[in-house]
Amino acid sequence: MQRLSTGDTAVRLDYADRGDEIERMIEAIEIFRHNALEIQARQLARREAEEQRAQKRRDEMADLAAEFEGSVKQIAAQLVEAVTAVRNNAETMAKAAEDQIWLDRASRRQYPRECRDGGAGSKRAVADDR
Repeated sequence: MQRLSTGDTAVRLDYADRGDEIERMIEAIEIFRHNALEIQARQLARREAEEQRAQKRRDEMADLAAEFEGSVKQIAAQLVEAVTAVRNNAETMAKAAEDQIWLDRASRRQYPRECRDGGAGSKRAVADDR
C-alpha cells in the first residue's frame, strides 16, 4: 500500500484467493492501483494533447512568419523597382535639361540675333548643328 501511495503502480498483490478480509483489502488496493493507472494514462494523454497543441501553434506561427516575410520581401522588391524607375526618370530628365541648356547656350553664341528675334532661321540652324 505504501509503494502504491508513492506512485509505484507496478506493485502486484498475490493474496487474492484467500477468501477473507485480507482478500477484500487486496481487492480494494487493486482498485486504487487501477485508478492510479487510469489517472496516469489521462495525465499522459493530456500532456501529449498539450504538446500537440503547442507544436501546432508553433507551426502556425512559423507559417505566419514565413508568409509575412514573403510579403515584406515582395513589397521591398516593388519598392526597389519603383525607386529605380524614379531614378532612371530623374536621370533622363536631368540629361534632357542639360541637353536643352547646351542647345540654348550654343544657339545664343552662334545665332545671337536670330535667337533674340525668335526667327525661324534659328531653329533651322540649331537643327543643322545636330
